[in-house]
Amino acid sequence: MALNFALLPTVTLPEMADQVCRGIEWVRGNVAKNVVVCGHSSGAHLSACALLRLAFVRKALLVSGIYDLLPVRLSARNEYVRLDERLEHDYSPIRHIERIRCPVTVAWGEKEGAEFYRQSKEFAEKLGAPAIIGAGLNHFEIAETLAEPGSPLGRAALNMLQ
Repeated sequence: MALNFALLPTVTLPEMADQVCRGIEWVRGNVAKNVVVCGHSSGAHLSACALLRLAFVRKALLVSGIYDLLPVRLSARNEYVRLDERLEHDYSPIRHIERIRCPVTVAWGEKEGAEFYRQSKEFAEKLGAPAIIGAGLNHFEIAETLAEPGSPLGRAALNMLQ
């Protein structure tokens, strides 16, 4: 099941994270008791935020996310993201690794932008999580390989379902 969420600046980051958590809780209550999560880009960030709050998620695959919001708060993007220091801290999953209770695989493309690459690598290292680096792939191309059962990302997704 694919979840969606409202986008900035229509809603705040806490509202987006709440939407994702409620969606995952709905899946658990109405579709399957064994819940796994997969997210790409902002979906990976929001999925990581959900892992901080939902203890029942069994496994997660996070692809090309941002896990520390300090660079966002310091950038021009903060005009519409609207982060203060508290929100930056609370919604930076890399600062709350101890609250993630399920196995996580972190993936990113070899040709990601520097910040996506750096943050994904650092998040995987701090989690002690397996990492998948999509050889020759950029931020968007790696997500497309999820639909290929023989790709490293496709295999990781399928293995989560076992």
